[in-house]
Amino acid sequence: MDMATPTNQPEQKKNRDFGLPQAEFKPIAEGGGKWFKITTIVAGLVLLIGAGVVYWFFYHPPSTDTSMGAHPTPEEHENGAPEADAYSDNIPASHQPTEQGAKKSTLAKKIEMLEEEAHAAYSNIHQALQPAKGAITSINRPRGCYYVVVGSFIDDDLASDHAHQLVQQGIDVMLIAPPQGQYFFRVAIKQEDTFRNAYEKAEALKAVYGTDIWIMKY
Repeated sequence: MDMATPTNQPEQKKNRDFGLPQAEFKPIAEGGGKWFKITTIVAGLVLLIGAGVVYWFFYHPPSTDTSMGAHPTPEEHENGAPEADAYSDNIPASHQPTEQGAKKSTLAKKIEMLEEEAHAAYSNIHQALQPAKGAITSINRPRGCYYVVVGSFIDDDLASDHAHQLVQQGIDVMLIAPPQGQYFFRVAIKQEDTFRNAYEKAEALKAVYGTDIWIMKY
């Protein structure tokens, strides 16, 4: 058995490398750490911007701007602050009344007044064109007058219907009850004191009511 000698120990150490070159170890370069920091900062900014957008559109509280309806406080009111001036000063220029707006308002009022006047004038003309309704006078006893009769009916309802038709035309009608011993109701449209006057009226009315009209003294 061979014994190790001081002379062969260095040779054993050299043989551990197996003849390969010795590896060199270097620390990882710090350049990769800079890119990681930049990426982290950009991602954080994106998250902040996204959170701000979500808050603005979904959680943003309603505006509490009271410039349109600002009114003086009770203390200012007690100190004599003019409410009208305080209100008008806070109205934006776009809401302030302009000369053109005032002219339009005045024109609209004039048009409204003209429409009301035209409507009233139309109503008056319409009423004027409508024939005035006549009146029915019931005669139940003799008066010694002469009547121009245009209808004779055995039934009082038929006589009344005919009388109302004439009334709608603006004609005054005398509804004469049957004299004693007779059964017919007469509808007359003229009443005269003399036979001559009644005759002249009847002749003039024949063109309208026909030749069947006649004169009755009652």
